[in-house]
Amino acid sequence: MKKTFALSLFVGSSVSSHAALYTQDFTTDPGFLRPNEDNNGTVDNGPNSVRFRYADTDAGDLEEQTVTPGLFFGGTQTGAGEGVLVSTTGGSLISNGTHAGDRGRGFGVIIDTSAATAGNFTVSFDLSNLTLPNGGAATEEAIGFSLYEGSGVTGGVANYAAINMGRNNSNGNPLTGLLTGQGTATTSQIGSPTNLTANGQFSQTFALSEAGSTGDYLMLQWWVWSESTEPITTDLPSFEMDNIVVDTVPEPSSLFLFGLGGLGFLSRRSR
Repeated sequence: MKKTFALSLFVGSSVSSHAALYTQDFTTDPGFLRPNEDNNGTVDNGPNSVRFRYADTDAGDLEEQTVTPGLFFGGTQTGAGEGVLVSTTGGSLISNGTHAGDRGRGFGVIIDTSAATAGNFTVSFDLSNLTLPNGGAATEEAIGFSLYEGSGVTGGVANYAAINMGRNNSNGNPLTGLLTGQGTATTSQIGSPTNLTANGQFSQTFALSEAGSTGDYLMLQWWVWSESTEPITTDLPSFEMDNIVVDTVPEPSSLFLFGLGGLGFLSRRSR
């Protein structure tokens, strides 16, 4: 009985010590950086300029704001006549589409993966209040989700990721190719964009390759678009999001050991 109990305790402890790569329930506001603002909130150029940089230390370039891991960014500037107005306050993230026919707009968050291990991961989040103003026809409008990864960002002015969160004349194009590496930095899209069509929990498994080295990162991106045939007064889709989790997919051996530990514990109790 003592040997069985020791095995159960060891296996249970090894599994329970696991921590997710990233979680966000918006209980505490993570902050949101809109385009055309510097880190002090000063408006720079017009609402169609939605460019950012990751790990670029050139603070003097206000047209391309610098983002940091965990800070949500994108949408459009405060009070703009068209675009995506995003709020990360109130316990969830709310994306409100406003007057933006013939537009594609996105927002996202960077996750530092330099201390992670490459492998299979799952990303999940809860969707609610999903609204498609024009009925959600595939040729007219959509809400979607994309994953990107990269490496080699050094925090200097030469090697960084350039991010464009907006595109006009979208024509159903979910902002693909918006992330590009500069200098020796590299970027790539993971899989294909996914349309989000209903409330509830969304979950997707993916393979993370860029992990374990300084300058490695993962980017989660949400986007909305409306068809070019729609007038500028047409509202973009809107939704509310909460409980984002990025976690590893357990290896089969880990699941077996966890089950073995549980059986050992039950065996001990039955005696």
